[in-house]
Amino acid sequence: MTRDYLKGSNYNDLYPEDLYEKVKKEKRVKKAKKVLLVGLALVTALSAAVAFKKPYYETNAGQKTSSAYNTEALAYPGLAASANLQSISTQHNLEKAEKMSVIASSDSISIIGVGDIMPGTNYPSSHLPGKNILGNVEDILKDADITFGNLEGTILNSGGTPKTGENCFAFRMPDNTVDYLKEAGFDALSLANNHSRDFGTVGATNTMNLLDNAGIHYAGLAECPYTIFEKEGVKYGFCAFAPDYSGTMHFADAVKTIKYLDSRCDMVIVSFHVGAEGNACQHITRKTEYFLGENRGDPYHFAREAIDAGADVVFGEGPHVTRAVDIYKNRFIAYSMGNFATYGMFDLSNACGVSPIIKITVDKTGKLLSGKIYSVKLEGKGVPVLDKNNTALKNIIQLTKADVPETQLIIESDGTIKVNK
Repeated sequence: MTRDYLKGSNYNDLYPEDLYEKVKKEKRVKKAKKVLLVGLALVTALSAAVAFKKPYYETNAGQKTSSAYNTEALAYPGLAASANLQSISTQHNLEKAEKMSVIASSDSISIIGVGDIMPGTNYPSSHLPGKNILGNVEDILKDADITFGNLEGTILNSGGTPKTGENCFAFRMPDNTVDYLKEAGFDALSLANNHSRDFGTVGATNTMNLLDNAGIHYAGLAECPYTIFEKEGVKYGFCAFAPDYSGTMHFADAVKTIKYLDSRCDMVIVSFHVGAEGNACQHITRKTEYFLGENRGDPYHFAREAIDAGADVVFGEGPHVTRAVDIYKNRFIAYSMGNFATYGMFDLSNACGVSPIIKITVDKTGKLLSGKIYSVKLEGKGVPVLDKNNTALKNIIQLTKADVPETQLIIESDGTIKVNK
């Protein structure tokens, strides 16, 4: 297995191994107590629910979380790693065990993932649709506990310093883009891609501030390598990674970051921006891929490393085309989800113009139970609408059979995903 992208991690100071081993030991102690705690909580469910209710504080993304967890909601290691990591304690692990009774009240969690989002840019000239192009599919996007996408660009009305270079595009979406994202139901967005700093620090900072104000979580930059948030009694950890783009979280940081989130959260969602681009790059190769001279990583092995480290769901982005889906250790993988809502500046020919909305259902441990694939096509300059021909679904079925024929996933012609046991 190729592991070159794990070399050279600079996160030793942020995630010291002795601290991680301490957390593992505490989790073993927690597991010994969990059966008694959960059993007691199920008998006294109502009183337990009241007992667990604590004062609330604002998190980094404007949402609320219990005071038991407010210390890590802003735990960005690039800013205050040492202080935040010291907050790990035996008390937290006992609380996590107790929370299992709350999660047990719901047998499953639904998660939606989509691909690249860039619904119009005002640079270098106006390529704006004049409306919310997500409206045609927002009913589906809202129909999940967590909805995720890859934000491909900077949200900034004007200003900033545009990046330059050969084969270079810079995307600057107006500030009201965040309102469209909120209206469509997005909970978490990856910023780990080659366009998140298209307009420098000014653009990245404005993007993060707007997402904070809208209550949308995000990760993938040096300033925000991961986020931890709570929704409906479930504590989520989210992180995102990319090749060696300035200021983004690199593959080398993945394993330690994911292990840390796994020690703190009930559910860990990982996004990666990996793979060569375009219609000729729909297949995974199970080896390092290159595009325009850049090392774009190895999606197949990265996904497995992420799951080995504790990821429960892995969503791939980057190639601008849909790729195969897979399952590993009962965890779902989408190797690439293509162009979902990319307006005005993208090649939308053939496979670049169709993509899926992937909805999966997992149990409270992260194990995949079932799923559904909805096909989307980009009309005109890039408006997503449901595709009656189910082109993206057909592509996924074909690519999955070709690239991971050993997978335990069964994808039916209506888009239903099942696990072959």
